[in-house]
Amino acid sequence: QGSSIGVNTIINTKVSIDHDSEIGNHCHIAPGVTVCGNVSIGDNSFIGAGTTIINNINIGKNCLVAAGSLIYKDIKDHTFFKNN
Repeated sequence: QGSSIGVNTIINTKVSIDHDSEIGNHCHIAPGVTVCGNVSIGDNSFIGAGTTIINNINIGKNCLVAAGSLIYKDIKDHTFFKNN
């Protein structure tokens, strides 16, 4: 299946977006991000450089994910996520 990318969304250098993923409007997907299959990223979210998002993950609206993160669970709206 295909993936969808919303309006005014930046998909930067060396980003990989796999099957059945949905990227919202006004997002920024920084360099080197890997988005595995069946991932949803809500509107106005920023995914930092080098982040990996595993399969079947939902990231809410207005989220900020720090560079180099490994996303292995869903992230609620309006969340700043940083691996410790």
